[in-house]
Amino acid sequence: MLLQDVLPGAIARAWRTAVEGLRAYGGTGDVYMWLMLDRRPLSEGKLEGIVSVGRWTELREPTEEEIASVDREVRRAFGQMVLEAE
Repeated sequence: MLLQDVLPGAIARAWRTAVEGLRAYGGTGDVYMWLMLDRRPLSEGKLEGIVSVGRWTELREPTEEEIASVDREVRRAFGQMVLEAE
């Protein structure tokens, strides 16, 4: 499994799943979304360690901008040069 095969679709699915779970338990308001990825399987064993990306946001579906922002941060953690959106 390669990084480009996973992002950004997996980020959106994980975020939406977390939102559904929190809502099911009565969650509302602002939340801290925290995504943690093990770099080893996504880099074919070339990189080690955990990538941790966090954001304060409202308890709602992620926006395209939020997904793109997290995607850029994760790609940078894997050594890819990614520019900010204009």
